[in-house]
Amino acid sequence: MTKQTVKTTGLVSNIDMGNRVYTIRNQRVMLDRDLAVLFDTEARKINQQYKRNLPRFGEEYAFQLDQQEFGSF
Repeated sequence: MTKQTVKTTGLVSNIDMGNRVYTIRNQRVMLDRDLAVLFDTEARKINQQYKRNLPRFGEEYAFQLDQQEFGSF
């Protein structure tokens, strides 16, 4: 994956977030790679923090895409 350049102004970055919200399984979601761009980090770090803090999140907070879903992105 290539690192995307994001121009920041103040606390919020100039990313068109509307293009990064998807409807999957009838839920509006963001992919880990897009969250990583938003927070200027790596997707693997987002996933590490999620796994380390599972008690803070409900089961409905995150899910893994299957092969067919993954292929559409």
